[in-house]
Amino acid sequence: MFDKTLAVIYNLAPDTKIKYKDEVWWWAILPENRRQSTTTLGKTIYFPSRSQEGWIILAHEGVHEVNFIRSPFQFFCDYLFPQWLAIIPLALSIATFLCGLWPVGIALIIVATIILAPHRSRRRLDLEKQAFLMTLAIEYWLAGRISEETIDKISKSLCGATYYYMVDSLEEAKDETERMAELVWRYKGLVWEIPYEPFSNHKSKIYKDMYELVTGAE
Repeated sequence: MFDKTLAVIYNLAPDTKIKYKDEVWWWAILPENRRQSTTTLGKTIYFPSRSQEGWIILAHEGVHEVNFIRSPFQFFCDYLFPQWLAIIPLALSIATFLCGLWPVGIALIIVATIILAPHRSRRRLDLEKQAFLMTLAIEYWLAGRISEETIDKISKSLCGATYYYMVDSLEEAKDETERMAELVWRYKGLVWEIPYEPFSNHKSKIYKDMYELVTGAE
């Protein structure tokens, strides 16, 4: 099923690559929580290891891949917002240091540090909701229901370190997840028909292609 899911992704994002964090040297210097989760960077999907690859996770990451190839710069800005804005005060601080304006440079570094700290990020949340919609839909296609265990697991991810605390609380994250699950149920798994944001502008063929793969429907 992994290879078939990858074929669906290749059809929409042909430059997609699969790599493994335990085989890439620079992942070893990052925090453990970053090494133990699957991550999409640009056109590459990084699994923690070969033994931890899975087709449902791959389908989730495939949504990110399709989003990325459609508009790489916008995806970068939206996913890393607001932290990418720290580039501005950091660049200005270098200029002020070169001009000898040390107090101003130090102040700009402090501003950059504040920006780089965890903040609520609606843009990143919307992108992850599009991907987790795939996760929820697959469970619905397979089982005809979405379990509380899945809802709890996704909720904890949304407000945790994996996504840099982009949601303020577990309660808010669970509300977001339950609304997604309710949409999957209401549309009977035909999630590409959902007309609401952030899904209404995401008519990617990947949802329908995965539906046909999982259910055998045409």
